[in-house]
Amino acid sequence: MNTLHTDTICIVGYGCVLPEANSPEEFWKNLHAGHCSIRPIEDSRWNKKSYLVSQKGIADRTYSDFAGHVDDEQIAKIAKDLKLSASDYTRLQLTTLMAGTQALSGIKNKQEYTFGITLGCMGVDEAVSLQKFLNEEASLRQFIQTQPQSEQKKLTELLDETVRALSKPKALASKIRLASSAPELLKQFHHLTGPVALIDAACASSHAAIDIAMQQLQSKEVDLALTGGIEGQLAPENFVLFASLGLLAKTIPHPLDASADGMAQGEGAVVFCLERLEDAMKNKHAIYAVLRSCEGTSNGKASSLFSPTVEGQTRAIRAARAALKDEQLCYIECHGTGTRVGDTTELRTLNTLLPEGAAKTPIGSVKALIGHTKGTAGAAGVLKCLLSLQARTLPPSPYFTEFIEKGNLDKIFVNTSPIPLRTSEPLVYGISSAGFGGANYHLILEEFLGGQKPIARLRPKKEALVVLAHAEVTDRNIRQSVQEFDFRIPPKNLQQIDTLQLQALVAVTRALDEAAVPIQSLNRERLSVISASALGIEAAYNLSKRIRHAEFLRFAKDPKLAALLESHKEKFATVTEDTGPGTLNNVIAGRVCNVFDVTGKNFNVDADTNSLGMALLTANLELQSRRSEMLLLLYAEEHYDESIPEFERRGVTCFLLALEGTARRQGRTIQYLLKNIHYSDQCLRQA
Repeated sequence: MNTLHTDTICIVGYGCVLPEANSPEEFWKNLHAGHCSIRPIEDSRWNKKSYLVSQKGIADRTYSDFAGHVDDEQIAKIAKDLKLSASDYTRLQLTTLMAGTQALSGIKNKQEYTFGITLGCMGVDEAVSLQKFLNEEASLRQFIQTQPQSEQKKLTELLDETVRALSKPKALASKIRLASSAPELLKQFHHLTGPVALIDAACASSHAAIDIAMQQLQSKEVDLALTGGIEGQLAPENFVLFASLGLLAKTIPHPLDASADGMAQGEGAVVFCLERLEDAMKNKHAIYAVLRSCEGTSNGKASSLFSPTVEGQTRAIRAARAALKDEQLCYIECHGTGTRVGDTTELRTLNTLLPEGAAKTPIGSVKALIGHTKGTAGAAGVLKCLLSLQARTLPPSPYFTEFIEKGNLDKIFVNTSPIPLRTSEPLVYGISSAGFGGANYHLILEEFLGGQKPIARLRPKKEALVVLAHAEVTDRNIRQSVQEFDFRIPPKNLQQIDTLQLQALVAVTRALDEAAVPIQSLNRERLSVISASALGIEAAYNLSKRIRHAEFLRFAKDPKLAALLESHKEKFATVTEDTGPGTLNNVIAGRVCNVFDVTGKNFNVDADTNSLGMALLTANLELQSRRSEMLLLLYAEEHYDESIPEFERRGVTCFLLALEGTARRQGRTIQYLLKNIHYSDQCLRQA
């Protein structure tokens, strides 16, 4: 049995809204029955006539509409239970609020505690994407003036009808401008105090958020933490993006199985309430399980920002397993999306890592039942394991026949019927998560049986944070000059990459040059990269603006007229296999890891206009934990215009950070000394 410490982190509450499940109890029923909630998305979400085609390879269209979606009936019930009007809030806001409210249900006197609210999220609410397309109205009207005069009136009428039908009421539009409005609503609804941030590590976002929440608690920055993942983005452009890569299953995906032909998207919210074990016992809060460890890595100089690697996943799993003794995991929840490259890589990794001679370890993937919920994916896997632990039963994967990987997988198996777990030892689960941009995470969840007296753990003394170098890049025409650097970016790919990502690469180069620190001289396994920017970068919005031109088909009586107006989309870059990484906030950091062969953690922090402050606080926690030795912090200078609403991004500043002791031991020149960085509800204070 593993030693429990007073600062061991435990789960004292949890909640969820997932496809066909408005509570953990409903979710467990579906899991235990092997019930799949993936089906064609509702017509109310997007118009099939405009976007859905029967074959692959059609530009700006999708060949699949299957997803694990939270349907309109669920949303209406959530709003009713919360005593709110569904029309006044977005799907992302309501699902986040309900999952968070459930997680808080066992916590009394909430106002006596400082809460950290740190949720994984990799995209804006889909309502924002639509609003960005509507912002093209003025440009479309100018475009109409360039068309034959005989068509101008009809084109104007079509545009008027489309804008009228798609526009949201102003009261609602003002609430959906920032993705961070969802956790802020949760904070305000329950009158909580403490820091709020969204963490984006692509599909590993919720694991990255949980890792940060654990650090906040162990450093005693907060008393309780609300963490997990949220996702409310099933807009047509997401389907088109994955379809352009051929990654979507035509119908229902079969992760890990030989019949797998791709993934299905999903959505929902999973929120956990975490607390230090000592405090949970003192406060008499229910303890559902302990989080033994959560570790992250990057793939570094991999061949592709999309492709997973055995090496990156192996480092994350080994680091997480270091917290255990020799216990065999009773189950491993895979990232398992249903794509051939991803699933094959993961199966090879697990079969190599697991010990020889032990009993086979059961594995599975919750994505077979609810789809790939992206920002929520890792948290959904953790919740599945938590519910399994409580029931002491492994839920089945009834669809499974044989592995997609044809090699000798003699250490793992997929159970097709429920397995009772009969042992007197604490159950131990491993949960993996991975994301575009080369992020890998692994989390160890352990059963809490009680009876053990937690012992204190000596933690390193906190040190001042220091800035070793910084460099600012504001050139908006960076594409013209970036080829001067050896970034290994083919010229044809440059148009698909957001300006912030390119500015970040140049800023890192200049900062390292300024500090006279060759990248080769750093321990890149202990170098992490954090970016600070509000979710929704320019390339992502340009993707939405391009794809959403198909809306005209929905309202046009004459398809030729719709096609003519849709041709306005050519002002935006064509969707290719390189579009995906270029549109993601987390790839600001992920691309730096890829180019400079950095294999520590990488993720993005979004706290709307306080993103730099929260990223600085997060960087300090990471360095104080001693898991990273140095850190590159990439701050996107953002100015928010509420009248549009949109961010103006003026450039990227790179800070090379370390603890004072590390800098002095290595003989580094210190530019700035930052002491006592901590959060207040008024501001982020730095003494």
